[in-house]
Amino acid sequence: MSRIVGPLMSPIGRVTVLGAATIWLVAIMGLSPSAPDSAEPTPFAETTLRVETLDGLEDPLYMAMILTASSTGDLYVSDTGNNRVLQLRPTVDHSSVNVIQVFGSKGEGPGELKQPSGVAIDASGNLFVADDGLGRITKYAPDGTYLASVTQRGVSSIVATSTGEVLAWPGEGEALLTRYSGDLTDAEPVLRKPDAGYKAWTHSLFVLDSEDNLYWLDNRQLVVRVFDRELNQVGEWPIDPPGLREDAEIRLKEARKVMPQANLDPILHMDLSASGDRLLLTYVMHKINSRVVYLYSLDGELEQQWVAEGRVFGATMDSDGVLVAADGDGLSFSVGTQMTASNAP
Repeated sequence: MSRIVGPLMSPIGRVTVLGAATIWLVAIMGLSPSAPDSAEPTPFAETTLRVETLDGLEDPLYMAMILTASSTGDLYVSDTGNNRVLQLRPTVDHSSVNVIQVFGSKGEGPGELKQPSGVAIDASGNLFVADDGLGRITKYAPDGTYLASVTQRGVSSIVATSTGEVLAWPGEGEALLTRYSGDLTDAEPVLRKPDAGYKAWTHSLFVLDSEDNLYWLDNRQLVVRVFDRELNQVGEWPIDPPGLREDAEIRLKEARKVMPQANLDPILHMDLSASGDRLLLTYVMHKINSRVVYLYSLDGELEQQWVAEGRVFGATMDSDGVLVAADGDGLSFSVGTQMTASNAP
């Protein structure tokens, strides 16, 4: 497996990231089917339940960097500072969170981790971890048993296909991604990078929908590109909520005072909802020093946006239609009107 698939990327792109030691489960409130581009940011739900400790876990989260929701209703958190990944299950009323499984521990041996970042779950419940600290991808069985690993320098984002393969970022050389077989024994570079310096300055994030369409957000151009399962580009749409580009330019000017070659890199995280029909993007608003979560349909329509209370590093949506966001202080649940298939716009 050696060919690079797909056209050379034009300077527009995609993302997926998450972070932090606290998680906010925020119920979606008042999603409006009206034109979203003129909507003002809507605050998170007013009722917030805080959980200082996780049931089944003795020590707290520390620099949890990735949060993603599975179709089963569980949440997976990459607890980077503690060198592990946690499988979490909120109670029905979201008043507490149970730890179902702990994957990995600190170290460099088989199954051990050092600064894990991206996580992906395949259809069988196997967990793949992008371990940036060790420069490798590690696979675990659903019960936490170590299965396999493969070296990949700088790996930080990973997604799993419906056929059991995984796509990891960044690829080597000109490749944007590397595609691995489910047992991690075969590798193939796929999709060309937009330019040689792409990895150095811009964080790329990716998600796959249920039909294995790939969504990639290029932070520098604030455009999501869509690829089919054969990695042929089939569409693209801009990330352009009111005020974001202007605010991002302010951030870029500030960054270039410290690093003259810095590029635009405003989106912290992108994740797919557990239902598979929405993208959630997390952004730091420079002008008001606040975190904003944007909810997009898969065809690029901005459905709603929220201003977070305090720090938020990323967001997803669980199988109950509850918005889940990560900050740095603990586990919190903002409870309100949930969005389900029956009341979705």
